[in-house]
Amino acid sequence: MLVVTHNNAPLTRLAHLRKRLENATRAYVSVQVHTAGWNREQVLAFARDEGLLAPQFAENLWQRVVNSPLQITDYYVGWAQFKQLYADRGDGPLRDWVDAVLRAGPVPMKLLPPLLGN
Repeated sequence: MLVVTHNNAPLTRLAHLRKRLENATRAYVSVQVHTAGWNREQVLAFARDEGLLAPQFAENLWQRVVNSPLQITDYYVGWAQFKQLYADRGDGPLRDWVDAVLRAGPVPMKLLPPLLGN
């Protein structure tokens, strides 16, 4: 029996790569739907066959792309802002910064720097 722990680097790396494939698939099908007119069947086929997503996840992906077309863009903008916030964090202990982010809770990015002391 295989036991997965946080110290199992190869499985951690595999999980990371799997999530990156999922995100790339989401971005790609979103672009195809909104620029090339892909339909539901094309999205489901690509998500399952190329993105290796489970059928139910592929179905949910179609709903997300149609109902929230800018969601992937919002994720990217948030990531870019968070990356800059991290770069500006200073020399303090990383743990303190992460704890401050978690204490802040779900706030808009523009309100986060003052809560972190940036």
